[in-house]
Amino acid sequence: METPTEIAKASYAAYRTGKEENLLALFADEVEWEFVGPQSELRYAGPRRTKTEIREVFRQMGEDEELHDFKPTEFIECGDRLVVVGEVKGRVKCSGKHCGKAYVVPWVHIFTMREGKIVRWRGFYDTAARLL
Repeated sequence: METPTEIAKASYAAYRTGKEENLLALFADEVEWEFVGPQSELRYAGPRRTKTEIREVFRQMGEDEELHDFKPTEFIECGDRLVVVGEVKGRVKCSGKHCGKAYVVPWVHIFTMREGKIVRWRGFYDTAARLL
């Protein structure tokens, strides 16, 4: 069975290459997934429970954000849990008053794995740097 770090790295590789089905296959059918942030400003923020909802989040992100450099830099594994620290450089495509804004923000992702699948994922990043 793959380690949590290997599963997370596979998810990032699938995300970077646009292989959505490969990415979604890494999630359990019953999943807790949440981008933590203000839902009034980031339509992809908030909790999701199904792969269909997660697919919609990635569609929304693609419409709203243009990512130039997405780098996981540190993997901290403890049993079935994994914390990944990284940085992303991007640009807001057009979202109200934030149209065209470039940003560089640190992020943290927290994974919980069970039987080789992601059962919980929470993403945190400096939303103020992206929004202000």
